[in-house]
Amino acid sequence: MPSLLKALVPVLALSFGLFWLSACTLTRAGYQSAGYKVREVRGPVEIREYRPLLLAQTPTSFEARGKDGSFMRLFRFLGKGNSKSESIAMTTPVLYRRAAAGESMAFVLPAEMNTAAAPAPN
Repeated sequence: MPSLLKALVPVLALSFGLFWLSACTLTRAGYQSAGYKVREVRGPVEIREYRPLLLAQTPTSFEARGKDGSFMRLFRFLGKGNSKSESIAMTTPVLYRRAAAGESMAFVLPAEMNTAAAPAPN
């Protein structure tokens, strides 16, 4: 029995490592987040102040919750669906805005990207 346990230790360690890597990749922990300062905490809610953000934005509707193609339009833009055919890192948060001019969904572009370097959508 001890030899079986010794044989399982590397397998278990590798499995745990793969699980941890996939958890970080498939959750917010695997993405760059926009910088912010917490201004106030109200129970489970944080009031945050974000620095100016560069956004990739598309029209949507709240009721559609991305099922109108808005999420995939943004996702394709990040995945080489842009004028430079370059991949852009996914970041958090994904924003939803309601305004008099309409509703929109937006991805925050990476902090190192500026307006001049941002590609146009296809």
